[in-house]
Amino acid sequence: ESLQKLSYLTFANCESLTEITVPEQVTELGIMVFSGCTNLTEVYLNCAITELPIQPFNGCTNVEILTLPDTLTTICDNAFRGMGKLRQITLPEGLVSIGKSAFGGCSSLTAVAIPDSVTTVGDSAFLECTALETLTLGSGLQSIGYRCFEGCSSLTEVTLPASVTSIGDSAFKNCSALTAIVISGNISQMGESVFSGCKALAEVRFEEGVTAIDDELFRDCVSLVHVTLPESLQTI
Repeated sequence: ESLQKLSYLTFANCESLTEITVPEQVTELGIMVFSGCTNLTEVYLNCAITELPIQPFNGCTNVEILTLPDTLTTICDNAFRGMGKLRQITLPEGLVSIGKSAFGGCSSLTAVAIPDSVTTVGDSAFLECTALETLTLGSGLQSIGYRCFEGCSSLTEVTLPASVTSIGDSAFKNCSALTAIVISGNISQMGESVFSGCKALAEVRFEEGVTAIDDELFRDCVSLVHVTLPESLQTI
């Protein structure tokens, strides 16, 4: 009952390990704690951690089942990167931030619901999640990072909540199945090439309040037939 921390590289390269359950008394996980556990398929984080560190599962490419604790507020960079067999994940209410490349390359992930408590989703957080079909963005989200959802080629629909004020460069680039988007007037900063290469995108509506459209925003959107621009727009 006294175990409270799993330190840096504690179970690294334990190649025969297939399942891990972290008990509730654990409050801290070290960086790369399960790195190189190449046959790990099931992870149950039944612990009381508030932060998931950088690369805790580096190289754990066979994980199929993963549960997160309700206490979690921060997912750090590269937390689940390259988990190509992970099909679903439930993000807990109370989560505040998702780090860079956190789910990058999770190519079997089909649905993600980002809780209302999340304010920031980092650069490349869901890069090349090619099976992602359903994406729900919470009502508290403020910032979407650079290349955040780039290459999510199965994604057909995205609703940007009114709370979003910043979208990074190439955030939805090459989301080739995306068909329509509504851009809130509260967005004060939108990067270059945000929807570039969205080849199925047919309809775009800008709400009043948008003042500028940046470079290459809709480059190579070959199906785009209907764009509604607001009177507030000043610069294209």
